[in-house]
Amino acid sequence: MRLMSVDRRNAGSDQILRVTAQLRSQSGAVSEVWFEIDRQFEHLLTHSGDPWLVLMIAYGALYKEDIEIDLPVDPVLMRGATAVAACWRQWYGRTYVPTIHATNIVQPADRPPGRSASFFSGGIDSLFTALRHTSPVDRATGAFFDTDILLRVCHSGSLAEQPASQIRDFTAFAEKTGKLYLPIASNVMTFSERIHDRFGSVTHGAVLSFVAHLLSGGLSTALIASSDTYGALPNWGSHPLTDPLFSSTSLRTVHDGAQFTRFDKTEYVARHPIAHDIINVCDVDEALTGKRNCSQCRKCLRTMTAFDIAGVRPAAFDWSDFDPERYARVHFSRDVEWAYGEEMIAMAERIGRADIVQTLRQGIRRSRRLWWLDAITDPLRDSEFVLRRKPQFRSARDLLYSALGAKVGK
Repeated sequence: MRLMSVDRRNAGSDQILRVTAQLRSQSGAVSEVWFEIDRQFEHLLTHSGDPWLVLMIAYGALYKEDIEIDLPVDPVLMRGATAVAACWRQWYGRTYVPTIHATNIVQPADRPPGRSASFFSGGIDSLFTALRHTSPVDRATGAFFDTDILLRVCHSGSLAEQPASQIRDFTAFAEKTGKLYLPIASNVMTFSERIHDRFGSVTHGAVLSFVAHLLSGGLSTALIASSDTYGALPNWGSHPLTDPLFSSTSLRTVHDGAQFTRFDKTEYVARHPIAHDIINVCDVDEALTGKRNCSQCRKCLRTMTAFDIAGVRPAAFDWSDFDPERYARVHFSRDVEWAYGEEMIAMAERIGRADIVQTLRQGIRRSRRLWWLDAITDPLRDSEFVLRRKPQFRSARDLLYSALGAKVGK
């Protein structure tokens, strides 16, 4: 893959800047990657090739292509990105370690420390990171980054199309925590089918690191909230081994919070009412539905059950027909989900919530009986054969689990 060009122009408005890159694959196909940012933050943008190198490593690993880039790139990032690809190769077996053909390797000059940002989606992980890295620094959680930017990557629509209510509420939350809310819209997650299909398992950290490096003209630290704990780490796209390897001489990428469990984080967010209205754990499209969370899917039910144990019912969810038994009917498909269920059982026992204890135990027992089915379907999910037939695979999988008494969707 070769980086052909990078262009900056207005995105239908003098206030919004769109940066577009043309990437040519070895087959000759040209892909266009774009991102949009408010012009008031243009000074944060870099002119280096570092962000494009990060993105091309992910593309090359999945499409088995080497990389050609003429823009200046950082040698520390080159070594780290190659190490990430080697890690993916060890984990997944089917990926590739691209050779980087860079004609302009440059050691950046020393500069004063820049700004510090944490990626922010409104989910429990990112809320926890945003809240604990706030001045005055929270020593109780071991926080040591006083981040001043909440950086949100909008993968659906242009910057002008983002829901006004979300921008208003996230901006207000940022101000209450002494931070700046900075949304960026981009097609980086969707321009390539394989990057999109394997976003969770492979490209998650790379995509976020790409965005961080775009802003490395003024940013020196970027925090990526952890997904899992050190004691229960699956091979995953955002990981404490790989995220820091996307650092360069001038930008440090940090995998934050893996010493805390998901329930630890939820309980922490429960103690901060300023976050209760903006929690966003659901995949529902707020621009279409007007809802921040559907309050019906497995992510919503998992989070609502944890908040119920913590003794709060945030307004971001619809609690009118909530019953923790509905979450127990959802299949717990990974070891980390079993561990999270066991953790919630222990907390529910401590506060005398026998209803939650009973239903979650039933759900975990049923899910563990289906370990053999997970062992078959999980590896297939990322295979080339299945990725070309995703709707059919998901439908057949859902029917099979349902026939055995488990739900994998809503």
